[in-house]
Amino acid sequence: MNISKLTSILEGELIQKGKNNTFKKVKIDSRKVEKGDLFIAIRGKNQDGHDYIPEAIRNGASIIVAEKPVKARKQTIIRVPNTLASFHALAHYYRKKYPLPIIAVTGSAGKTTTKELISIVLEPYYKVLKSEKSYNNHIGVPMTLLQLNDTYDVVVMELGMNHAGEISNLSKICEPDLAVITNIGTSHIGELGSRKKILKAKLEILDGMREHGILILNDDDFYLHKVKENNRQSIYRIGTGESADLSVIKLDRAFQFHFQEKDYIIPILEDYLLPNYLIAVQIGLLFGLTVEQITENLEKFKMKDSRMETIKKDHFTIIDDSYNGSYESFEAALSSLDINKDYVFVIGDMSELGRYQKRYHKKLGVILQKFKNKNLLLVGEDVKYIAKKNKDDSILFDSNEKLIEYLKEIEMENKIVFIKGSHRMNLHEVRTYLENRPSN
Repeated sequence: MNISKLTSILEGELIQKGKNNTFKKVKIDSRKVEKGDLFIAIRGKNQDGHDYIPEAIRNGASIIVAEKPVKARKQTIIRVPNTLASFHALAHYYRKKYPLPIIAVTGSAGKTTTKELISIVLEPYYKVLKSEKSYNNHIGVPMTLLQLNDTYDVVVMELGMNHAGEISNLSKICEPDLAVITNIGTSHIGELGSRKKILKAKLEILDGMREHGILILNDDDFYLHKVKENNRQSIYRIGTGESADLSVIKLDRAFQFHFQEKDYIIPILEDYLLPNYLIAVQIGLLFGLTVEQITENLEKFKMKDSRMETIKKDHFTIIDDSYNGSYESFEAALSSLDINKDYVFVIGDMSELGRYQKRYHKKLGVILQKFKNKNLLLVGEDVKYIAKKNKDDSILFDSNEKLIEYLKEIEMENKIVFIKGSHRMNLHEVRTYLENRPSN
């Protein structure tokens, strides 16, 4: 695009016309800037992108977008009132420029897993652009859209939130054709106050949906089951009840369903992943794939990135599920474990529960009571409520360092170390120690 059009999209003012008025890619991290890139200086909570403009210039940026005055001799400079708003506007322009189907996934838990399952189903037949890791916020969503080009057939992305209104804004930027809500849990209940309000916030995913869009809901979820039909979207429900459009019978690490006069059994990694698999199956069917094609692709799925990730050591096993510390993800993960095995549970606080902190940590403590052969190593403030329900098995720590020092002294032979807690607890530090723990 020419520089005048770019300036118009960014709602800015062309301050200086440089030698090169085109750009290759859009970057907001000065360290990743390469020759010919456009750099947008975004203000964050902890850092201001304007401080890194000199580095972006040294790395070869051809265009600088900023709110403040910029000193540059050869670069094109565009001044804007708000760089974050301009970043979003440019991402929305890309979405309009490439009108391919966008699948947006939200929910209290399981967003990344569902995104990965959908992508695995579609990738052999479509060129899929998917959001990296769990990049699902006001930065990650536009960065994904800015990677669009003519080679892609479909986009699969997550929309996350911390407060009401956030998903609405993200939905308006990406304008999904197909939206998915996995569940309504307790994540951010401290901020929003109730699950009903969480449901309302998740339904904001419809605010930017294109005309005649499709909404896929987990009908086994109490709150999503109550979502009513409307005239704007087609709703597809997946689940184990009769009201589901894709209704299945749950088996042990598998599910069975009847489709086009045939019965199918599809294996799944863990029972708690059933809704995530069903969403991927439903989307595969909507994209014209056969059940055989879908099944073949789903069998390739493996958990990764601290999602029930299993690491085998010489004398013990690590199960790292520290990617998410919500109560529902704890409940799901623990339901998949064999209660007769010998465990070392490394558990950190669950966050963002507000006035519900005590209640849900106590409930987690009750679930852990069913594991008879265990050591509970608890780090944080609210884990004390877990300890009260498991007094004979619990040790409280006020830091990961002290917990790791304790781990150095205990026998690990034939034990399973299960690690889980909120992201802010930094339990990856414990995993790193265990992965490198010398054999006794």
